[in-house]
Amino acid sequence: MYKRRAHIVFLHEQYPETAKRAVALAEQSGGKWLEARHEHLDRDWPDLLILLDGRDPDKLELASHTRGKSWPLGPDWEAELQQRIGGMIGGFRLLARLDDSSAPNP
Repeated sequence: MYKRRAHIVFLHEQYPETAKRAVALAEQSGGKWLEARHEHLDRDWPDLLILLDGRDPDKLELASHTRGKSWPLGPDWEAELQQRIGGMIGGFRLLARLDDSSAPNP
């Protein structure tokens, strides 16, 4: 099912270190399933752009294949990130099981 790892960009305008931490958590727990970045340098690269600062992704100019999500974070932001990233990776695994496939090759 998966031909390559999902390309995900995490952004936080005020606190870029939060986005860097999200990248580290995502790659640590789901490196087989995704590639993550904390900078949006190439508009065509991401499959998913996750805004961690509460901004509305619909106000950004995204590539036609890029889906935007907003994950506003509270005081316990690191635990929230771990939970949300875990859920996303669980979704990848579930979809792969549906067609009896595995994580894509790097």
